[in-house]
Order: sequence, then C-alpha cells, then structure tokens
Amino acid sequence: MTTDVAKYQFQSWARKGVSAHIKEPDTLGDPSAFLPPNERASVPIGVSINATPQPEKDFALIGPGDIIGVHRDMIVRTEPRNWITNVEPNYLAFIEFYDEDFAWRYTPAKPIGDRLRPWISLLVLKEDEFERDDRRLPLPVVNVKSKSALPPSDETWLFAHVHTEQDIDPGELSDLEKYLRSLQAAVTTDPDKIYCRLLSPRHLDPNTAYHAFLVPAFEVGRLAGLGQSTAGVPAQKAAWDAATTGVELPLYYDWYFNTGERQDFESLVEQLKPRFLDERIGVRSMDCSLPGFVEVDGRGRERPLAPGERPGLPPAAPTTQGLEGALKTERTQSLPLVFTPNDFQKELAILVNLPEEIQTDINAVPGSDADFLNDPVVTVPFYGQNHARQHKTDKILLNVSESGWYHDLNRDPRSRVPAGFGTGVIQKDQDKFMQKAWQQVERVYEGNRKIRNFQFIMQVSALYNAQFFVKLAPEKLLAVTTMVHAKVMGSPTTIRQQLLESRLKTPVFSAAFRRLSRPSGKLVQRLSGAGGPFDHSGLVTAINDGRITPAPPRGLPDGIPSVDGLAQQIQPRTFPAWLRWLMKNRLSVLIVALVTLLLLGIFGGAAVVWAIAAVLALAAVGGFFWLQRQNQDLDVAGELVDPEKAEASIRSVPQQPGFNIVRAGETGAPAATPGASAAADSVEARNFRSAAIDLQQRIVIRTPDKPALSAFDVIGVQGKLKRAIDPHVTFPFRLSAFVKIPGRSFDRPEDIVDAMAHPDFEEATYIYLRDINKELLIPNLQLIPPDTISILETNPKFIEAYMVGLNHEMGRELLWREFPTDLRGSYFRQFWEVKGVSNPDTPTDAEKLKDIVKIHKWPSTSELGSHKPDPGPNADVKPTQKQAVLVIRGELLKRYPNTVIYAQKAVDDGHGNNIIHEDLNPSQFQEELKFPLFRAEIDPDLRFFGFDLTVEQAKGIDASRDFENDHRGWFFVIQEVPGEPRFGMDIAYEPTRDNDSDPTNDLNDTWNNLAWNLFGPTEPAFIKRFPAPAFPKPGSEDLNKHIWARNSAEMAYSLFQTPVMVAVHASEMLDMPTAV
Repeated sequence: MTTDVAKYQFQSWARKGVSAHIKEPDTLGDPSAFLPPNERASVPIGVSINATPQPEKDFALIGPGDIIGVHRDMIVRTEPRNWITNVEPNYLAFIEFYDEDFAWRYTPAKPIGDRLRPWISLLVLKEDEFERDDRRLPLPVVNVKSKSALPPSDETWLFAHVHTEQDIDPGELSDLEKYLRSLQAAVTTDPDKIYCRLLSPRHLDPNTAYHAFLVPAFEVGRLAGLGQSTAGVPAQKAAWDAATTGVELPLYYDWYFNTGERQDFESLVEQLKPRFLDERIGVRSMDCSLPGFVEVDGRGRERPLAPGERPGLPPAAPTTQGLEGALKTERTQSLPLVFTPNDFQKELAILVNLPEEIQTDINAVPGSDADFLNDPVVTVPFYGQNHARQHKTDKILLNVSESGWYHDLNRDPRSRVPAGFGTGVIQKDQDKFMQKAWQQVERVYEGNRKIRNFQFIMQVSALYNAQFFVKLAPEKLLAVTTMVHAKVMGSPTTIRQQLLESRLKTPVFSAAFRRLSRPSGKLVQRLSGAGGPFDHSGLVTAINDGRITPAPPRGLPDGIPSVDGLAQQIQPRTFPAWLRWLMKNRLSVLIVALVTLLLLGIFGGAAVVWAIAAVLALAAVGGFFWLQRQNQDLDVAGELVDPEKAEASIRSVPQQPGFNIVRAGETGAPAATPGASAAADSVEARNFRSAAIDLQQRIVIRTPDKPALSAFDVIGVQGKLKRAIDPHVTFPFRLSAFVKIPGRSFDRPEDIVDAMAHPDFEEATYIYLRDINKELLIPNLQLIPPDTISILETNPKFIEAYMVGLNHEMGRELLWREFPTDLRGSYFRQFWEVKGVSNPDTPTDAEKLKDIVKIHKWPSTSELGSHKPDPGPNADVKPTQKQAVLVIRGELLKRYPNTVIYAQKAVDDGHGNNIIHEDLNPSQFQEELKFPLFRAEIDPDLRFFGFDLTVEQAKGIDASRDFENDHRGWFFVIQEVPGEPRFGMDIAYEPTRDNDSDPTNDLNDTWNNLAWNLFGPTEPAFIKRFPAPAFPKPGSEDLNKHIWARNSAEMAYSLFQTPVMVAVHASEMLDMPTAV
C-alpha cells in the first residue's frame, strides 16, 4: 500500500534481496497463532542440470537472533534529537534509517498483504519505568519494570513504514515498484530520497523526562542481545506479550529528551490575535518646562540668579511634547516643528554655537579676558557639526530659523533627546567600543605595512623593467617571458595558444633551447664559425617566415608495413586521371566504340574498311577486359583503405555454418556452434566476421590533415607583454588580493597609498539602547497585549537622530583616545538587525541594507529622517518613507525562533474576497512575496520584522510597485518551518470552518483535524488499532479514502503533521474599515 502526502509517499514495508522469497507468513504477533519451531527463516533454493530440475533445499537466512548491534551510520535522524528539553508532548518520537528495507531486513516471515512486523521496535520510557545495566555483554540491557510501559506486541507492524521523496504517481504502484527495484541496480535513482522510519506509539506527558530505546522485537533477537542461547525458540515469537510483567531487553541505540508544556506550533499560532494597537505606543510625554543647564546672557555668559530663582533655559514651546521612539503606530501624530524661534531655541543656539564663535572670532564674547579664552568651553553639544563641514575651515552654526537636518536635530528637543541617547550609549560602553576600534586599526596598520612593502617592490621592479625588459627585441622578450605566456591574453586566446597555432612553436622559447643557443655555448660558437655570428632573433624570424622548418613531418620508419603500402602492392601502378576515368566508365566506352565501328563498316562499304573495323573492335574488347582486370585490382586496394568498402567486402563472404577457430596446439578444430539457421554463420563465424570488420575499420582510420600554420604576430604581442609585466599594472592588482579597502581600487599606481584608520561597527545599534532601557527604544510597550500580532511603522527621525548622536560622541571619544580621525566618520550606520534576515550578495546590496547614508554626505538642506540609502528601482519604500513593521508578542517565537515569516500579496478569489496564491510560479514568487529586511527582539516575548512596504501599501490604500491600481493590500504570513516531517496529533480538536462566525458552516473533518481528545474522555497512553478516533463531522473524501490503522502507510498518513501556516491581512491589524 502506498499513501502520498504532498511530495511525500509512505509505503507499508520494503524488502530487497533473498529475504523477499521467504515463504513462512507473518503471524503479526497473534498469541494464538501457530509458531513453527525453527529459529531462523529459510528460503528454498533449487537448481536445474541439463534442463532437469533438481530437488530444492532450504537455506536458513540471517535473522534477529544473529544481530548483536546496529551501526550508528545506519541511523539518519531521531525525533526528538538527543537532549532536547522542550519537546511538544503531542508529537511522537521516531527514528529513521538510511536503508529503506532496514526495519524489515531480518524479519523471519513474509508479509501478509500490506502488513509485516519490523525486527526492531522503539520504546519510550519514563525514568522510573526501567533500570539500566551497562555492564552486561554483548549489549547494555534495560529492565522494563511494568508491562504498561510496553506497546502492544501484536501491533508493531503499524508503526514502521518507508518514506519516499520521489515524484511518483500514487495511483501507479508499478512506478513505485520500479523505483524500489532501481535502488538495487548498478546505476540507481538517488537513494537519499527513500528511507524507513520506526515510530513509537506512546502518548507523551508534558514536562516529563523520557529515554528512547531501540530494541529487538523478536524473542530470538532479545536472547542473542542478552548473550543467551536461541536454540528451540520459534523465530516469530515476540520479545514480549500482553502477559509480560517485566522484561529485559538489549539496547541497540538510545537517546534522551524532555517534554515541555502542552503546547505546539499550531496551538501557539491560534493564540495570536490581530489587534489595533493603542496610539500611545511609541510615544510618551516629555516635560520641557524646566530644560535645566544654566541661565545665559546675550554673550553666552552665565547670568547671576535672583534669590529663589531656579537655573535653566526658558521653557520650550509647548512645555509638554511627545518623545517618540524608533517605532510607533500609524495613528500616532507627531507635533509639527515650530519654525518661529522662541526664547528656548534662541538661548539654546547661543550655548550650542559658543565654541564655534570663540574659535572663529576672538571678540565673539565681549569683555572676555585671556583666561576665559584659554579655558575649554563646556556647553551643550552641537550634534553633527563636524559631519556637516565640507571643509575643515567651514563655520557651522545652529540657526533656529533655517531648515536643514542639523538645524532640525539641534533645535528640537524631540530630536536632541534621541541624539543624547546615542551619546549615553557611547559613554556607557566607551572602553568596549575603543577596544574594537583599536582591533580594527591594527588590521589597518598591517594593511599599510603590506602596502608600503608593495610600494618598495613595485618601484624596484619598475626600474629593472625600464632598464631591461623594455629595451629587449621582440623575439628576446618572447623568450624571457615564457612563464607568463599562458596567463596573458592575446586575441582572442592566450599568447601560448597562439604560439601553438603558429609556425613558432613553444619549444623555440623553452629554457632548454635557450640554454642550447646561448652565445657562449659550444653549438653557437660552432655555428658562428661556419657562417657568421649566430643570432637567436634571426632564427626566430626565419622560422616565423617559413624559411626554416624546425623538424620535418613524422613518418613511418622504413620496413614498417602500412595499409597504403599493401594497397600499392596490389596495384603498384600509378594511373593518370584520364585512365582512371576510362576504367570507371569502361562499359559505356566499349558500347560507344562498337556502335561507331559498326556504323563505319556499314557506311564505308569496302572490305578493307570492314577489316579495319573488325580489328579495332577486337582491340576495344581486349582493352575492355584489360581495364576490367585493372579496375578489380583498384577495387581490392580500395577495400583496404575505405572503411565502407572494407565492411561490404567482409560481409559479402558467403555464410560459413561450419566455421570454427583452431587454437594453437590443437590438432583439429572443434565442432562449430550452430547459428540462427542451418545455412547461417556459426556463432564463431559470426563473431569472427564482426571482429574482422571492427579491426579493418580501426586500421584504416586516418588522422585529419593538419591546417596550414600561419606566421606569429611578434610585434603586436610585444606591446601586450610589456603591458602585462609592467609593475605599475601588476602590483596594484596583486595588492588588491591581500588588502581590502571598501571603495578603493588599485588600478593606478598613485592608488597605492596608506589607508586611513576608520573603525566601522557593523552590529545593530538598537541593541545598545534596548539594553539600557527598552522604554527608550519604544515607549509604552506594556500597552501591547500578550498574544498579539499587529503592525507598527518606523520613525526615521528618531533613528537618524540617535545615529548622529552615536557617531558624534564616538568621534569625540576617538579624538580623546588619540585615535587618528577627522571626526567626520560614520562609525555606526546599522540600527536594525539584518544578519540572519537578509543576505546581501554584493557590497552594493549590503549598502542598501544600512539604515543611514554616511552622515558627511547628507545635503545640508535635507530634512532629518530622509537619509536612508536608496534601495533601488525595485523597492516599494523610498528613502523618505516609513516602513511597515510586523510586531508579534507571544510564546510562539520564543518556542519556535526559526518560524518563517513573510508578506504575500492579496489577490481576488473571483468573488471579491482577499486570498493568497498557494502555488506560485517563479514570476509570482518574485512579485507576490516579500521577506523581512530587518528584525528586532525585546525580551521576553516581543519580536519585530520590517518589510519593504509602507503601511498604506500593506492595507491597500496605496498600490505597490508591481501591482499598479491594485489596492487589495498584503497578507502577513506565519509558517512553520517546512522540511522534516513530524508525526502526532493536535492537542485538542478544532473544526475546519468556512466561516468563523457561523459554526454551522464547518467543513467535513479530514485527518488534519486528528486530535488526542477524539478517542474518548481519557486520552490513550498508546495509539492502537482500536478504538478509532471519533470525528464530529466525518464523511470527507480524505477520511473515506485513508482508513485508520489499515496498514502502516495509512497510519503514517493519518499521523502526519502538516506544517501550519496562518495569513493575516494588514487591514485586520490596522484601524481601517475595509470592504474586502
């Protein structure tokens, strides 16, 4: 029986090899069944001699009584894994084996239909239900104290099955049979796609420690594992039965796990409810009535206080403002920034600008003495001042009346406070940050050392190149650069390949030839004395021009027979072309000649003419036969050199029914083996004829004529070689493999300069603020109820203000610690966590995931909150927009941190309802799915996921990029991780409803509704054949097609846990009425 679930298929059992021929049927553990006394299964084996069957003999097979261990490599997976301590108690434990027939390989019986017991069993026991003895031999032993802890021995066949991940038609059993048989062939289907599984039918209790034991299921296996004799024990006797009170069982394998609370993924997902969030989330009131610090006069000096007067700046307007966090609800209204300067902003500007005014104008503070000017100025920080400078001499002042990001940030308390949060983060962990900075600068120093070494080597090499290589003649340059020919591209192949295809072969430039042709060598001196001085360049030129051939073509040595030689012996003459034509057309020429002579005799009339015609006719006939004999010789010679003629000639030899081969030393040929018929070739003749054809065809194979060699472009290659070995080209390229500097390329010699020390902290910086106080990150988080799924949106102004504060203070700290810096570096650019969420393929993709552009690149007139990197033309959220963030509060992601979360486009089901496509083609996958771009966590139970969507697009108010004029919005999907199958039942029965508000519309139940409480008032301790689950609404095709406990494949199908997926439309989580 084969049962399929999506791409999986289950089969009740599998067997390979001789065990498939066992004749003794399985009793399936029936205690009343007759048990044959043999202790091993057997198979009958018979042979036939001269087509006469001989008596069969039974051969015993290896069985459970011969097994005293299981190799660990056979075990693929256990569920739960060893030492997992929060296992869902509604799931079943199981073990998987790589070989698909392993669970039944040694079972001493043949199957009864779809039922066959495995030779092993999986027990799951509580710690107080057994005693273990590891000192026993040959295997450790577990003593089960009570029979209530053992599963029924007559139902073990229900909990072992074959699992196939192969695309097989479930209605075609022959396809599966073919697939199983293919696994035994020399070239098999992928064996990793089929394996077997052994389930434990025990229902687990919550918060309980368990040990899983792989033990023998038959008595002979139990005795063998205990080291006891199996003589006289029936092979099919079970290792325990219903009457067993306690039993010792040897252990093949074991592992430990602990269950958790009575919760699983499905139950935790069902607890999540989409909710509208309180608009106070993400913002809290901030008292600005007493800003503090000091009172100042118009010159920036501290103003003396009147009796009873409190120090501080004038109150901000309004005196109570909303301090926002990194996330907020879409309904949270930010107070507009007041551009009309008030007293608070004016006096704040005086304090902020004071250090700059003093440095640029000594008279900025009238009446100041030298001591005042020499003292350091301690005042409120001017966040982003150094980053706003385009040049070191730029004077940057806060102007509360102008627009621009650094004016917005420094005059508005709602922006200055987040920047102050960033300052506090640096001050809190300054030593940790500096340690990381110095570690990075050590790598920079090491890089600079390599750069300086390369600079030195490059300059020395460039000098040597200019004095030697550049001045060499083209032929000598080719000779001394042989080692790089294979690495330098000519056009379109390498120089080495071009040499091989030219008259100038590579040996001309080899080291051996250069040694042989060196000016001081004996050969060169001898050649020079004979005909003037020897010139290697001249030799190269002569070979290239074709005037000198390095070596003649290779030929056969004298006396070696060849096919062409044999053909010449048969027809030694060389006939001219006209005579060959005459041989070919001899019959036609003879007929024409005879007709001509006949006409000549008829019209000539004279006897002499008739005589001459007769003589000529006789000569023509004689010439015809001579040409025919010569042509036969040519045909025979042609059969030696033409494969097709050779084969036709051999096949034309008459059939040889009596042909056989006489081997050396034999006195006579043995009788030939008859062929297909009495007149046909004998078997030996047929084989000889085939071998002769193969041999002749192999002999006459000819190598193709080599193409004519061309001259090599020596002058053109000279320029390419000089460029390729130029140190100013090669060394910068080589350096790039050792030193990586973002944004720097070494494609010009002047680019090899020291790298500037610039620490870059890639970690998510929201974590630092969260660890100080999560209310600083997102105020009023307590207003998010437990078990909530909803949507917030990002607050770019808060994020950018915080990041400016981080980088501003980090620059000051680097300067204080004498770290080389210009105070304009953007050391922190990542606010949200992207690691483990988005995996950029290129540096450009990684740049798009940053939360801010480098601060020194922010335009001075741009608004605060508009400096996110451009995500590209395919993104739906532009740098100036806020992103939708899915928030989940509950136990689900604590228990299942690898849950798959994504957004999917809503589509019309044809009736005006929002649905999602279940099966997506590649184009729909790209367009309709969006995975998170970033995430954040706040313990114990808050998780945030940011998407490339605005809140308006998620709701359907605005259309997204790929769906113009489509306002159906997006679903947010929570899905259990697919992949590894699991088995069990739901904690409690839940109907499948077509309409949540009307229980009468419940659909018929399927096996996906199977739950532990469908077996009666008391949940069973073990899954058994009886009773079957009592579904409230049976009648579905699923329940009618797949019957409870009919076989192990059906049982696997019934217990299979389909991965859970929940989709919630954004409109359900946002305060917006919707008609769809």
